[in-house]
Amino acid sequence: MDISRKKPILKNRVPEYVEEAVVELAIDNPALGQKRVFWKLQQKRIMVSSSSVRSVLVAQRTGDHEKASQSTGGPLGSGKASC
Repeated sequence: MDISRKKPILKNRVPEYVEEAVVELAIDNPALGQKRVFWKLQQKRIMVSSSSVRSVLVAQRTGDHEKASQSTGGPLGSGKASC
């Protein structure tokens, strides 16, 4: 019996309805940043931290990035100008 092995920690996630609200707000208002999305959700009485908003937005962008990369068959640029 191996007692030293720890159980894996499951990823902390926000509830599905919060994630959907963040994504919907970000798609409807692409100019909004993390803080503004956070404040808009607070006004709608959806309690979420600004860091959770960022996590959802990053995960959403990452998922979109991977899907786009698969559909084009090649790597996508980071969108930043290279020096």
